[in-house]
Amino acid sequence: MAKRLSVETTVYDLPNIGNPRVSPDGAWIVYERSQGKRGDTHAITQLWRCAIDGSDHLQLTWSARGSSGAAWSPDGSQIAYVRRDDEGWALYALPMRGGEGREITRRPTAIEGLAWSPDGSQIAFASWYDPANPDASKETPVVHVIRRLEYKRDGYGLTNEARPQVFVADVESGATRQLTSAIAFHSDLAWAPDGTRLAAMATGDGFTGRIVVLDPTGMAEPLWAPDLDGRGGQLAWTLDGRQILAIAAAGHTMQPEFVLYTPAEGSMRQVTTDLQCLPFGAPVWLNETTALIGGQERGGSGLYTLDTASGAVEPIVYWEATRVGFSVDAAARYVVQPHTSLEHVAEIAVYDLATGDDRIITDFGGPVLAETPLAEWETLSVVREGLTIEAWLLKPPGFDPSRKYPVVLHVHGGPQGNYGFRYNREMQLLAAEGYLVLFANPRGSSGYGRRFTDLVLGAWGDEDYYDLLAVLDAVLARPYADASRQGIIGLSFGGYMTAWAIGHSKRFKAAVCSAPVIDLESNYGTSDIGPTWNRLDYGGSPHENREYYSAHSPITWLHRATTPTLLLCGENDQRCPIGQSEQMYAALKVAGCEVEFARYPNADHLWGLRTGALPQQEDVLNRTLGWFARYFEQ
Repeated sequence: MAKRLSVETTVYDLPNIGNPRVSPDGAWIVYERSQGKRGDTHAITQLWRCAIDGSDHLQLTWSARGSSGAAWSPDGSQIAYVRRDDEGWALYALPMRGGEGREITRRPTAIEGLAWSPDGSQIAFASWYDPANPDASKETPVVHVIRRLEYKRDGYGLTNEARPQVFVADVESGATRQLTSAIAFHSDLAWAPDGTRLAAMATGDGFTGRIVVLDPTGMAEPLWAPDLDGRGGQLAWTLDGRQILAIAAAGHTMQPEFVLYTPAEGSMRQVTTDLQCLPFGAPVWLNETTALIGGQERGGSGLYTLDTASGAVEPIVYWEATRVGFSVDAAARYVVQPHTSLEHVAEIAVYDLATGDDRIITDFGGPVLAETPLAEWETLSVVREGLTIEAWLLKPPGFDPSRKYPVVLHVHGGPQGNYGFRYNREMQLLAAEGYLVLFANPRGSSGYGRRFTDLVLGAWGDEDYYDLLAVLDAVLARPYADASRQGIIGLSFGGYMTAWAIGHSKRFKAAVCSAPVIDLESNYGTSDIGPTWNRLDYGGSPHENREYYSAHSPITWLHRATTPTLLLCGENDQRCPIGQSEQMYAALKVAGCEVEFARYPNADHLWGLRTGALPQQEDVLNRTLGWFARYFEQ
């Protein structure tokens, strides 16, 4: 008899699989695997290897603090990776013919984004560098003196002028040189085909970026591209090394477009104008004018070809699954991706571009899911104001249509995020408890084209809220949905919408609100992205758009709330700082609303509550399930 999915099972028994990278010859895949152990504080990530058909799995690293970030050398003879220990982070190379990993260089701060030079003699990477504390040896100062608008970052805390800079290490000697010093976040490193130049994305205030072309010898000055109209990344040099294809979020939107930058001319050309998918991963050139791209679309994901001459995007394959990021062998035949869906937790998939063969080559979650099945599911949609709002409904395993089930509306973050065909631990646990779990992509969600995504700008809590209520009402019209037991839950913008809903409706019997924004004005000055994000998303600074800030802040309406609410927030959250949750708690308490507030030390915005310390993950999930159970059973 099948068992019910439990918190312990999701936290400890289902492995997390990520970053699969295929070898240049298409024969092997190296991937990251992490799995928590009962009694441990954190899960440890190690590198594993398997054959392209999913056979011959072998653990490659055994370090006590974990290893990650694997990158194949151009000839496939070595794997570079990052190993963390008590002294910091070290860049290693592991020979594939056998033997121990060899340390190349070491940094006191995290090493990320490994990129081999075309001849295999150098490895570029990004690492945090603080000009006030270059070797990270100084003790915390008594006073932090701030002179920059952007002085903190969620996940890192107070950064002041420390930023990820670009370094290049010689593979044989370990000699390392720093190539950049601009106060910008450097990422997305890409070597030119001849190895004489190295490109990177330099992001300034979190929402504007520039491509910078570097001389890997450090002799020539960096060459800066014109400002991108928004954020950018995922750089790929053309085969002749004349241009760089990049993703750029034209304007303020999470629905970006592709641009081509020509360093010799200093010119930038926009390639696409209304991309319907949300692209991910660096493009791969198939010929002089055609690139392979991946993207999320309509809750799923796919592969596409991009004709950079015409801007035409043609679909190759679409999956009712989420495959974000991809790795391609040197012959551009095998596309290797992480795979998650409403039936799979975390697997590895291989798509053959030559034959169209598509395989999920692993079954990491199979043994667990055979005993504790995931929820049944279906898709649905509603049409509002000419827009189709797509949604998904999870049903408890063993669903009986003659019964009545509580309904929980789960709201995604962003607001330019999305939900769709992918495993969500929290949703699956709620379904296992016997609830219908509804999640949707209201206007503002990504993966539906620019117009749909931009409809939320300057309109939080307006029609996006009614989109969600429309899909909820569509489910409540079914005979097995219990309208007397409705719940709502969300994190980040999902937390905003949860707070908005309970201030505007008494329909919900219970709410769980995680890391919300509830006061747009105070968030402007306390969030790490407030001064930039707020001006773009809310149509100006508080003094320029006072009426909007007040009318669209949930705090304005929470005095009317009656829904019993559980608040969850990380104490190190810099994106939606804990002060937002403190304000909400006080407002609900004064209003006489039943409310509890759980604060998680050392946890940041998203990952602290979802993939941080294992005991905190357990507590978040158990507390959430317990809250709904308490009020649904009354």
